[in-house]
Amino acid sequence: MKKYITKKTILALGLITLISIIIAVIFTSKKAHLTIISSLPASKTQNVRLGLPIILELNQAVNASLIKVQSTPEENWDISNRDQDTVILSHKLAFHPNTTYNLEILSEDKIIYSLEFTTEKSQGDIRLIQTIEEKMKEEYPLSKQTPYIQPNYLVVYSVPMTLEITLKNPNLTSAEVIAEVKSWVTSVGGDASAHKYVIGTDPLPSPTITNLIP
Repeated sequence: MKKYITKKTILALGLITLISIIIAVIFTSKKAHLTIISSLPASKTQNVRLGLPIILELNQAVNASLIKVQSTPEENWDISNRDQDTVILSHKLAFHPNTTYNLEILSEDKIIYSLEFTTEKSQGDIRLIQTIEEKMKEEYPLSKQTPYIQPNYLVVYSVPMTLEITLKNPNLTSAEVIAEVKSWVTSVGGDASAHKYVIGTDPLPSPTITNLIP
C-alpha cells in the first residue's frame, strides 16, 4: 500500500521550516548587534585622571581588533582585550589636562558608542614631560651613561646621536679609540651602528691669576 504526502503534511513541514528560518534570523541579528553596556569612566565624568585607561564592557564576546576609536583630541590608542567581553583603550602619553575628550567607538565602521569626559587639572603638564623624555631617549639614548670618562679619552653627546670623543692620550689613533667606544656603547645596551663618532680636541685650561703673571 503506497503512502502519499497530504497537503496538510506539506503545509506543516513548510510552516516548521519558516519558523526555523525566522528564529535563526532573529538569533543571528541579536548576535550581530554589538553594543557597549558600560564604560569607565562613564560619559560626562569630570576630573578623569590623566593616566587612566578607558575600559569598555560589551554585551558579548568580541575581538579587540574589530574595535576602532576616533577621538578629539586625537590619541594613539592601544586597543586590547581584558577578557572576552571587555576591551581596554590604553594611551602611551597622559591625557591633556583640563581637556574635554570626545570618543566614538566603532565596530565594522559603525558607531556603537559615544563617550565624553573631562580630564583633571594639573599644575604641571605631565604629557609635555613625557614627550621630552621620549625625545631624549630617541636622540640621546645613552644620556644617563654620559659623560663617559676614561683615562685616555672623554665621551659626551655633541648633537643628537653623535658622540664626541676627546682624546687625552696623543698616542691613541682615532680608529683605535672609536672602536673602543663602539664596544662600550654595545656593552651598555646602545646601538653602536646608529651613532656617529667624532674626534674632539682637549680643551685648553682656563686662565688663572698664576699663569697670567709674566
